[in-house]
Amino acid sequence: MPILIIVFWTIGITSFTLLGSWYARKFNKPDLLIALYVTFVLVAQILAVKISVFNLAFKTFFVPSGVLVFSITY
Repeated sequence: MPILIIVFWTIGITSFTLLGSWYARKFNKPDLLIALYVTFVLVAQILAVKISVFNLAFKTFFVPSGVLVFSITY
C-alpha cells in the first residue's frame, strides 16, 4: 500500500474524530457519535470477508479489509 494512501487514511480517521467531538460539544448531543460508531462497525463487518493486500515496503500482509475501518471504532 503506498504511503500516500496511509496518510490519507490517517487524515480521514482524524477528521471523523474531530467532527464527532466538535458536534457533540457544540450541540450537547451524542447522536452523531453514535451514528458514526454504528456506521463504522457495520462497514467493518461487511468488509471483514474481503481480503486485502497491504504492501508496507518491508513486508506484505494479507489481512481482512475490515481492519481499516475497525481501527476507527477501537
